[in-house]
Parts: sequence; structure tokens; C-alpha cells
Amino acid sequence: MYCNNCGSEISKEINACTSCGTKVTQVQVSPSVQLVGTTPKAREKHITFLFVTSLVFMIFFAIRCISALSSLSEWGSIKNVSGLPDGIKAILSRLEISVIFSAIMTVLAFACVLVFFIIATNLKNQQNPPEKRIKLAKSLKIFSILVIALGVVYMASEIIIYVQTSEFLTRAAGEASLNQNAINQMKSSLNSSLVGSMLFNVTFIAFGIANVIKSYLFARNLKK
Repeated sequence: MYCNNCGSEISKEINACTSCGTKVTQVQVSPSVQLVGTTPKAREKHITFLFVTSLVFMIFFAIRCISALSSLSEWGSIKNVSGLPDGIKAILSRLEISVIFSAIMTVLAFACVLVFFIIATNLKNQQNPPEKRIKLAKSLKIFSILVIALGVVYMASEIIIYVQTSEFLTRAAGEASLNQNAINQMKSSLNSSLVGSMLFNVTFIAFGIANVIKSYLFARNLKK
């Protein structure tokens, strides 16, 4: 078994931890739960990975939400330009709905990652009993799967926005009521914007899968 104070492996026969001196009665693992499979240091690395990735993605989604609201305002201002053909207005209406949906997915992803971050923070507390840490690890696994699902939906919404934006730019080319310089700038940045978005989404989903695996490993290594 291992010392809950410092994580050092200790023998069942001794009365205190040889590393920190904590009494066995304070550190012994309950009969129903044994730490197996990996060392305490390796298990804590799993937790650190989960903690850091959730923090990074939580910050990103907060920024992405602000960006989505800005995009919604931008498309709304274009839609209000007088003299636009009905076809372009229809495209902009669909685009607004897509941006709103993407913003909702961003908020949901942020909320999910925030809960994930809170659970990971609690999991880092080694003073929690093994039974509680098992429950926290299993909760992380569930939220990791939910994060992956949200990431897939979010990616789909970004692709839809890209398609609708491409359609708008094609129809808007040469439209006298619109600023063609701004249209050309949007065209030049559209593809790079999609590439950046897809790279993030693929990375996000990949880390979500990694989090599922690491949450599973941690829970498994706190074997009942």
C-alpha cells in the first residue's frame, strides 16, 4: 500500500511511513480499495494532464465565445445594409442562425470543461479518500465523453458556417451595395480561418479521447 500523505510505498507490517513518519493508522488504504497497477507518481501525472488540458480549453472556449458574439454582430450589420437582394438576405439569415448555434455549442463546451476542471482540481487533492477519488475519476470519464460529443457538434457547426459564408461571398461578389474590399478580405481569410478552426477541433477531440483514457486508467488503478 501507499502513504496518503507523501505517496511513498509502505509495508503492511510497519507502524509508520518510512519517508514522512505518518502513522499507518492514518495512511492505510481501506480493505475495499487498493492502489494497484502504477506508482502514485504516475497516477498523479494522469491528474496533472487532465487538469492542464481542461484549463487550456476552458480559456480557449471563453475567447471563442466572445469571438462568436462579435461575428454575430458583424453578420447582423451586413444584413441591415439597404438594397441587398432577397437571396443574399436569406443566406445571411441562415448564417446568423448557424453562428448562434455555434455560440451555444461554445457556451456548453465551456460549461462542460469548467465542470471537468473543477473535478480535476478536486482529484488533485491527495487527502481525499480513495473511494472519493474513484468516483471523481469516473465522473471525469463521463464528462470527457460529453466533451468529445460537443467537440464533434461544434466542428460540424463550424463547417456549416464555412459553407454558408462561401455561398454568401460568391453571391456578394460585385454587389454594389456591399463594400467589395471587405468582401475580398473575407475571401482571402476564409480558408485559413477554416484550417485553424479544424486544427483546433481535431486537437480538442484528440485530447478529449486522451482524457477518457487517462480517467479510465486512474479509476482502474484505484481498484476496489
